[in-house]
Amino acid sequence: MTERSLPDDLSLWPTNPYELLGVPRHATERVARRAYLNLIRRYKPEHAPEQFKRIREAYEFVDRVIKSQSQHSQNSWEEDDYQENTPCYSVDLSDEWEQEPPKSDETVQRGSFQAASPRPAIFDLQQECQVIWRQLCEGGNPTDAYARLRAWQQRFDNNSVVYLRLYWLTVASPDVETEFSPCHWLSEGLRITRLDDRIRELYQRELDANPHEAAHPRCTALLELDAPLGAIVDLAEARWRALARIGRSDLLISDLQMLRGRIIFDEEELWGRLLLSAMDHLVWINEQHSQDAALACRRELDELSHVHASLESDIDRLDLLWDVAAGWRRLRVAFSVPRHWSELIPISWSRNYQQIRPALMHVVQDIARDPMRSLGITDEIARHCPAAVAQLGFTIEAYQYVEENYEYDRRNDDERALLVQRFVNERDCSNYRAIRRDVLRFCLVEAIEPTVFAQIADEIFPAQWTNASWQDLLADDAPLRYVAKAYQTFWS
Repeated sequence: MTERSLPDDLSLWPTNPYELLGVPRHATERVARRAYLNLIRRYKPEHAPEQFKRIREAYEFVDRVIKSQSQHSQNSWEEDDYQENTPCYSVDLSDEWEQEPPKSDETVQRGSFQAASPRPAIFDLQQECQVIWRQLCEGGNPTDAYARLRAWQQRFDNNSVVYLRLYWLTVASPDVETEFSPCHWLSEGLRITRLDDRIRELYQRELDANPHEAAHPRCTALLELDAPLGAIVDLAEARWRALARIGRSDLLISDLQMLRGRIIFDEEELWGRLLLSAMDHLVWINEQHSQDAALACRRELDELSHVHASLESDIDRLDLLWDVAAGWRRLRVAFSVPRHWSELIPISWSRNYQQIRPALMHVVQDIARDPMRSLGITDEIARHCPAAVAQLGFTIEAYQYVEENYEYDRRNDDERALLVQRFVNERDCSNYRAIRRDVLRFCLVEAIEPTVFAQIADEIFPAQWTNASWQDLLADDAPLRYVAKAYQTFWS
């Protein structure tokens, strides 16, 4: 390619980017770049900054058009609008969708940026959303950004990108919209896209954070959509977790009735999963119609015996669920068990660790302040329902697993053995119940886990017990082990 010759007077330079570069409208990316490189070799930025800027702007425009024409898009075609005698090739994105495509294949007029083309640039909605978001992060006006997103939402109402951006904008700047909440845009996006995965994930997080959203009619309507059944079931389970928190078993039961006809005949295994999920919540709602509905779910699941093998792990815990829930209802009337202890049991069954952590920490703080009193409370729970103690223990073990960042005991084996030997020698160990609190106190003061204490004691005094070893005694004493575990983890 020969060197491009341009007038010395900048005002005489072509205002059309193709003419400035000296390339045809059908030029390839390679041809346009070669023309650009030839020009900037002559007009270097340090010697001719204004000329270099004009060349750079022309090349960026031509390059963007070439790349846009090579992309595939589901959106409509749009034409960039450039004003005559304007030496800048940037686009006003707010007006971009209003441009009309050229009506004829006219040649490019000298000095005009209004270049007709038989192949207008493809409008990339996702890219334009990123542009407006970047501008907003750099100090743009949220109200203007919202207005532009609303315009795009009305034009491209089947694209999930717009609804995601509208959601995040109304979360970050709630003042831009007084009529619609952030959840409105998520539910609208789910309705239009038939439960798009990305939007559904955000909406399910909203249900966890704001359970009253689950009772809104727009949430009910989403379960009635003609959408993939897997997505329907995932959304239903998230909704039921939220409904259980606000005691709306009526809506949960209504959902079951509505979904039964859609799922049971074609996807029996999926329906079995839904029945199990419903029981996870219904058994904890202390109302007769909820208990009746839970029993009906169990009877219906029993009839689906041919899908039990694929749901084996969930069905195995069903008996435990029934036992723990029955024991929990007994605990609610036991005045010796604080309410926040008993209420930890149902929420620990069906929520993740981060959701139960605040309630769990309330119990753990009780244990840390007064482990002996806490041992008595745990004993009372065990008296009413041993299965409930096991559930409490699972929760404390999760707390230990997530929060633990230390080793309980950094002493060597000989030091630990000496401490345990001294403890056993100084007491009458013929009656474990009589020295049980002393065992707990020793383990807490010396920072030795009860199971480690039992193992060492059996090694030193193998014939100490006639009926049971220390390890057997401590293995059967779940209240002591869980209190020690919570106390030692808290004070780490």
